[in-house]
Amino acid sequence: MKDVADGKGGSGGSRLRRRPDVLVRTTFDRVMLLVPGCDDVVELPGTAREIWESFDHEHSVGDVAALLADRYRWDVAAVQSDVEKLAARLVEHGLLLGEA
Repeated sequence: MKDVADGKGGSGGSRLRRRPDVLVRTTFDRVMLLVPGCDDVVELPGTAREIWESFDHEHSVGDVAALLADRYRWDVAAVQSDVEKLAARLVEHGLLLGEA
């Protein structure tokens, strides 16, 4: 199982959305994701789970960062950095689809 919440990278200004055929299992504090045809299970704990869930419709990283920053009263710049890193890893694993 891979925990991609600590990944590095950036996602630019793309609008991203969840890949519709990803198999999802949700528990109390995390979500586990499996792309059909791939043996790796990706595990997203804590707020990484919320980031994944926020891409249920097409959103930019900035949209998701602003939503979480407002919800938890966090600094939007710090949240943006974390969302960029995770989104880049999710794109790399084929879990998020982007459109320029």
